[in-house]
Amino acid sequence: MKRVVSFLISLIALLVLIAPPAHADYIRAGQTTPGATNWMVYEDNSIYVEVDTTDADFSNTPIYITSLGGDGAHFTTVGASSIYKPTPTSFRIFLKKISGANLTPDFANEMKWYINWIGIDPNS
Repeated sequence: MKRVVSFLISLIALLVLIAPPAHADYIRAGQTTPGATNWMVYEDNSIYVEVDTTDADFSNTPIYITSLGGDGAHFTTVGASSIYKPTPTSFRIFLKKISGANLTPDFANEMKWYINWIGIDPNS
């Protein structure tokens, strides 16, 4: 009897360790294309990009986390982590120079700026 109880306890412990949780968040990640991101003019000194997340196949609007990558000068900007208009298939990022200097889509792509993103859907 002790062996049976010991075996059952071991089996339960093993199942707890290897069984998936009852609910696991749906997590996907991606990035825009360095040097070919579809940056658009927003105002004289700022740009934006609509980031397409369709391939992630989110059922709900996820929590997006973003950063700006590139070959240089991206440390001179603000806005890369501010998410606008999030949906299950996209979101927007607006960038501007900290100094207020002019910022263009051409400059952003010359610097190979791109958006890294992670989407977490805790409700899937």
